[in-house]
Amino acid sequence: MAAERDEERQSILEKAEQRYKWLPVWMVIFQVVGVASFVLAGVWISVWLSGVGWDGSGAEFNVHTILMMLGMVYLNANALLTFRILRNNSYFVLKLVHCTLQGLSCLFIIVGLFAVFQYHNTSGINNMYSVHSWLGMAIIIIFFAQFLLGAITYLVPFIPPWFRNGLLPFHVYIGMALFVAATINCIVGIREKLSFVDSITYVDTEMAVANCLALLIGITGIVVMYPITREAWRWKAPRSPAKRAQPRHE
Repeated sequence: MAAERDEERQSILEKAEQRYKWLPVWMVIFQVVGVASFVLAGVWISVWLSGVGWDGSGAEFNVHTILMMLGMVYLNANALLTFRILRNNSYFVLKLVHCTLQGLSCLFIIVGLFAVFQYHNTSGINNMYSVHSWLGMAIIIIFFAQFLLGAITYLVPFIPPWFRNGLLPFHVYIGMALFVAATINCIVGIREKLSFVDSITYVDTEMAVANCLALLIGITGIVVMYPITREAWRWKAPRSPAKRAQPRHE
């Protein structure tokens, strides 16, 4: 019986490794595409959009672009993938890393919002006039509410298990929906920025770079959503020693 159990455990381990073998490939693709997005955004901003600054000019608006990409897309995606990338760690460690990344996202979002409002006020431009701004503000409000509720529910010890378990499906779904919406809104923002370019009537180098940036952001969303929605790659609580000692079919 002991030999049979050892063989079964080995078989389970081999199946687990087989199940996760493609996960690192997706993670590498995500990181490469994510970094490439920032490189392309940096090229666009530095060559055609007067760089970055904090003086109320268009350079300050560009701070908004970079920080929203960083907070709402890249860091948010890494936070969502925590339970896949670091699946061999304890559940508490995963929750702490996830919450920390989302907290950093909130920080960058706040600074990014301040930058765009200050730029608009300095330049005499109305705030909250476009679809991009309305959608963005709705996403941010829900994102902050989701972050606060999640941090309290899953990190505060005295929250009852029934509430945590009941909230979890909604927390996961809203998190994924917000990521998809944020990705789409980034692309909408790029399109809005291009609408102010004088050469909008033909595809010049700037427009090609901006379009490629929008494509990379869209690809980032697609690449991230697959491992998030793949049930086999989710973190699972380890079986207790007593359960591991039992045959799998019992």
